[in-house]
Amino acid sequence: PLRLDISRWAGPADEIDMLVVARCEPPVIDLGCGPGRMVQALAESGRAALGVDMSSVAVNMSMARGGPALRRRIDEVLPAEGRWGTALLMDSNVGMGGDVAALLVRCMQLVVPGGLIICEADRIPERHEVHHVVLRTQHATSHPLAWSQVGTVALIEVARSLDLVLMEEWTAGGRAFVALRSLRAL
Repeated sequence: PLRLDISRWAGPADEIDMLVVARCEPPVIDLGCGPGRMVQALAESGRAALGVDMSSVAVNMSMARGGPALRRRIDEVLPAEGRWGTALLMDSNVGMGGDVAALLVRCMQLVVPGGLIICEADRIPERHEVHHVVLRTQHATSHPLAWSQVGTVALIEVARSLDLVLMEEWTAGGRAFVALRSLRAL
């Protein structure tokens, strides 16, 4: 199974998260925001942000923290499409849906021309595997969802095929990140 560090996911933003916050160009849309740790950190840093998640529980948790969030699927119409400064994909959310290229194209539709797409990738740089995951809480279980595990090398290769420009690749605390820039409007 794909594991998620629940204490980090549900806890406050840590020092590594704050390195990501510092790189975000507002306004920021956090795709798959979960309980809103990044939306809260972005708002506290003075950056306008909106979280998007398909889970009503996650959206309610984000809003309880003071982080604005919206319950929607990423493939649905989202507010301010084409006007976000940064699309944020933390906690391996670049793998949502199992099709990394399609998700990056969706991010390109959301950000302004020249906007950033910041992704947290798998720790194994060459990894690019698709799995089916089931999300579980105490009270609910999702239907199986396709999810990719994609490392930085594989992610950069996909990004280049879409004419995204690699701005930065970094690691911190055993976590891997890539910042991409979209130079064209979709």
